[in-house]
Amino acid sequence: MKRLFIAIFLILSFACISIAEDVELAWDANSESDLIGYNVYRSTTPDGQLIGNVEENPFFLDYVLCYMNDSTCAGYVDLNVPYDTTFYWIVTAIDSSGNESDKSNEVSYHTASEPDTTPPGDPTGCYIKAVVP
Repeated sequence: MKRLFIAIFLILSFACISIAEDVELAWDANSESDLIGYNVYRSTTPDGQLIGNVEENPFFLDYVLCYMNDSTCAGYVDLNVPYDTTFYWIVTAIDSSGNESDKSNEVSYHTASEPDTTPPGDPTGCYIKAVVP
C-alpha cells in the first residue's frame, strides 16, 4: 500500500511540472432573455478560426451555463495553463435555440516561464576560520 501511495505521489508530482498558471477571463454579460450560456475557446494561434460546431472545434475549451438574466456567469477560469506559451481566448454566446453568436474580441496572455528547480552547487572549501575561547 505504501508503494502505491508513493507511486501515485510521484506521478502527480511529475504531472504538475508542466502546469503554470490559472488565467481568469471576464466579459460583459449578454442581456438577451433567451441567453443560456457561453462557449469559451482557447488557441495557441492568433485569430483562431471556429470550425463547424462545438463538437468539431479543436479550440473549444468549455461551456459556461447561465440561468435567466444571470449577469454573474460572465467569466471563466482556465485552470493549469502550461508554462511559457502564448494563448488566445474568445467567447461566444449561446441562446435557448442553440444559436451561437459571432466571436468576441480576442484576448491573449503569455504564461510564465517554468520555475528553476535546479538546486545551487554544493559549497566547497569549508574550514574553521577561528576559535574564540
